[in-house]
Amino acid sequence: MARLIRADVTFPPLWAILAAYLETALETSGAKADWGVDDVYAAALKSEVDVWALTDDAGIFGGCVTALSVYPRSKAVDVLLLGTDPHREDGWRECLEQLKVLARGVGARKITGTGRPGWARKLGATERRVFELEV
Repeated sequence: MARLIRADVTFPPLWAILAAYLETALETSGAKADWGVDDVYAAALKSEVDVWALTDDAGIFGGCVTALSVYPRSKAVDVLLLGTDPHREDGWRECLEQLKVLARGVGARKITGTGRPGWARKLGATERRVFELEV
């Protein structure tokens, strides 16, 4: 069974493993222009984001970064980055179910994220468009 475990980024061996997954996620998502793994690390130290290890009996197979958004009428857990070993859909789906429980525990009504086309279908989620204008 896969498990989602909040990571202590101040433990260097663990951070090194997770940073590699997050670096790949930054590259494939196009978010590398906005932030890097050093920025994730700094944000985690300031408790602005949570970093998670996706694990199973064989070890760590991915890393995830979330943040809590608080709106006047609701809260959302935002998945900012997710990087896993290839072909681990079964594992991250189990971790997503655990994230839903954690989200409800902090009073969130939804989990949000961005991704390449197809993610909404794969997750059974409502797709919303995000527009980005350079200023």
